[in-house]
Amino acid sequence: ATFPVHSPHTGELASTAAASSRDDCHAAIEAAQRAFPAWEQKPFATRREILLRAATTLQSEEWQRKAAPAMRAEIAMTQAQINFNFFAGTQLLQGIACMVNELRGETLPSVVPGGQVFIQRRAQGVIYSVVPWNAPVPLVLTSVAVPLVCGNTSWFVPPYTSSLVVDALHDVRE
Repeated sequence: ATFPVHSPHTGELASTAAASSRDDCHAAIEAAQRAFPAWEQKPFATRREILLRAATTLQSEEWQRKAAPAMRAEIAMTQAQINFNFFAGTQLLQGIACMVNELRGETLPSVVPGGQVFIQRRAQGVIYSVVPWNAPVPLVLTSVAVPLVCGNTSWFVPPYTSSLVVDALHDVRE
C-alpha cells in the first residue's frame, strides 16, 4: 500500500510513499534480526568500505540529480538546504565509517590482586530509530550508519524523501 505525499509549498502531489502494515513491520524487524549475526562478524574494514562506497554514491552527480527534485518537491527545500544535505551527509558518512578504528577492547587493572579486567565492546542487535524530515540525508545516515559501523543492524522509519538515501545504501551492499 502507498499514500500520497503533497508538497507543503504548493499542495501538489510530490510523490507516493510506502505505507507499512503491522505485518510489514514485524517482517522488517525479523529480517534485521536474521541479518545481525552475520553482520556483527563482518570485519571492521568491510563495514568501513561499505559505508565509504555509500558516501561516494551520495557525492555522485547522478544520485544528487535524483535526490534534489524529491527534496524540493516533498519538503520544499531551497537549493542551499539541498546542498547542505549533500555536503553534510557525505562528510558525516565518511566520518562515521572511520569510527570503526575506535571499536576495540581495553584491558584495565582489577581490584583483585594480580587480576585484569578486559572490556570487550559488542554489537547489541537491531537498533530502531525514527528519523525526522527536516534534514533527510544527514539524519538518516546518523540513524543507520552509526549502528552499522558498530556491528548492529538497523530498522528505521525514514522521512519520505529518504527512500533515495536508502536506495544509495542498498546499492553498495556486498
